[in-house]
Amino acid sequence: MKRQTLSVALLLSIAVAVPAAAQPYSARRDGDVVRLEDTRSRTSISIAVSVGNIAFEMKVNGANVLWWPYSTVEEFKAKPGLSGIPFLGPWANRLDEQAFYANGTRYAFDMALGNVRGAIPIHGFLTTDSHWQLVEAKSDARSAWVTSRLEFYKQPAWMKQFPFAHTIEITHRLRSGVLEVATAIHNMSAEPMPVAVGFHPYFQLTDSPRDEWTLSIGARTRWLLAPTKVPTGATQQIEQLFPDPRAVALRDYDLDDVFGDLIRDAAGRAVMAVRGKTQKLEVLNPSTDKTTIRVQQTQSFTDLLSRGFGSLTEALLAASFIPFLAFFMLTWQEHARNATVALFPLEYRRDAHTALGQIAGMVRSFMVGNLLIAMIVGSVSTVVFGLLHVPFFYFAGFVSGFLSLVPYLGVILAILPPLFLGIGHLSVAEAGWIFLTVVASHLIAMNVLYPKILGKRLQLNPLAVTIALLTWAWLWGALGLLLAVPLTAGMKIIFDHVESLKPIGAWLGEESPQNGNGKS
Repeated sequence: MKRQTLSVALLLSIAVAVPAAAQPYSARRDGDVVRLEDTRSRTSISIAVSVGNIAFEMKVNGANVLWWPYSTVEEFKAKPGLSGIPFLGPWANRLDEQAFYANGTRYAFDMALGNVRGAIPIHGFLTTDSHWQLVEAKSDARSAWVTSRLEFYKQPAWMKQFPFAHTIEITHRLRSGVLEVATAIHNMSAEPMPVAVGFHPYFQLTDSPRDEWTLSIGARTRWLLAPTKVPTGATQQIEQLFPDPRAVALRDYDLDDVFGDLIRDAAGRAVMAVRGKTQKLEVLNPSTDKTTIRVQQTQSFTDLLSRGFGSLTEALLAASFIPFLAFFMLTWQEHARNATVALFPLEYRRDAHTALGQIAGMVRSFMVGNLLIAMIVGSVSTVVFGLLHVPFFYFAGFVSGFLSLVPYLGVILAILPPLFLGIGHLSVAEAGWIFLTVVASHLIAMNVLYPKILGKRLQLNPLAVTIALLTWAWLWGALGLLLAVPLTAGMKIIFDHVESLKPIGAWLGEESPQNGNGKS
């Protein structure tokens, strides 16, 4: 049992070295606001729980695609209004009188209470209410989410207007750059409860003014409205309003309409989309009764370069700490090792000291192995680029070789130096040969040289290295691909020093030099 303590402590020491930013999703609470973030898609959602549980900010590449005319959350709380993505309940749209009907009964509003107004009551009375309660705000490797609850039945003034006891739970979930909003209503009344809730999102594109936006509506019919904007029950074909419903110039229309008979794709989704110059915003209505929001923007070259680490700024910021980290690791290595060993009981400090020494040697082997692979790929690239008469081929070859080892973006980055230097000197065929050389070198390096060279130096078999690359890349993306081999090698060293875990260490290691009789 005590030997297993060694494995836990050393594994924790390795895990601490991995930045928290490696996790793409996060959910953070700051007072009444919960912020969900997806660093891979560079998307974040901010929800003001105490102001109607409104999602008031959805930033994509730093631009808010939700209309929110406030400078601070405090200003929003002081004078809340419809903006962002407000929830509408207990009814979403207009009523043609100051009453509603359910289960054969007419329920008249008490207008003296002041929470229902106007001859045509609209949008219910919950849009900016402060009684929402935060249930949870969490994240994992697949998404970030926040769930809030409104206990409608506890408010006498509400029950007077809408006498159906119930609770409402809303979950905002951010996954792969897509916002999903799920609403659950629990009817606590003895009678069936009428449900007519909805959302009133205020979208905006930031790349162009409204007059330049184009609307696409996935519907076949338009509901005809009375002068009070209440549906009459009659419909018409959508083409009678829009000659081409897939390309509607918004500058020609001032819309406050209802559309139905949705057009669904093979997956059962109906789509409404707004396009600007480079941005495209889509609202999806899947057949599973969920509504999702997806925002797309034409990717620039800078976006492609920075996507693997969340952003180029984050990558440069992380890289700036490397010299300091290297300096302190070199100057404090003995202190760090001795202090770590002192964490273990006396009888196990020798094993801990040995394991830490082997891990340090493994890290050095990992660095040397990467350098060797880069030199091999760079040498091959230099020879090929020289035969193709690429200017400064000796420079382009080695730079391309090192860039080829960058996770995900390696192929793209490795192609750039020879193509850039060869502008005006290379034919289309020669450019094609450069492309094939870089792609082939990258594939061979990652699938053959990487497992063989690094696996041999770190005493990991090629199968273990390949599985490690796939697993850690799936968990942490680009950072996981960089750390997959040293993490796995460190785990193997720990396994080799824990009696109960030695079989796992043996499985990860290279084949032992034994003959068929099991003798050395």
